[in-house]
Amino acid sequence: MAQPAAAAAADTPWSLEDLPTKVVFSFCQSSAITTMEFHPTRYTLLLGVAFTNGIIHLYHYEAGNFLQHREHEAHAGAVNDIAFTTPPQKYLSIVTCGDDKLIKVWDLEG
Repeated sequence: MAQPAAAAAADTPWSLEDLPTKVVFSFCQSSAITTMEFHPTRYTLLLGVAFTNGIIHLYHYEAGNFLQHREHEAHAGAVNDIAFTTPPQKYLSIVTCGDDKLIKVWDLEG
């Protein structure tokens, strides 16, 4: 049986008051952003951003700022999604898919 909304909210480990309300950093880009993804477990904070012009940017967070780490021409046309993965080989990679109907796996440590 489903819990009432109030009871379900009481079980959550966070509240609306915990959500950030102040912008501390913003990016100005020349192309529309289609998606972005934070690496879920990397010891440094990594952010991947995909654009409609086929470019992906990778940023790392250091000393209170996001610094651009890499830029790749990833696809012909828009990049529709980006995801981080750590396969069994333990090297860091990302997976992208685009309007060119390709799925690409990028080795970020090689």
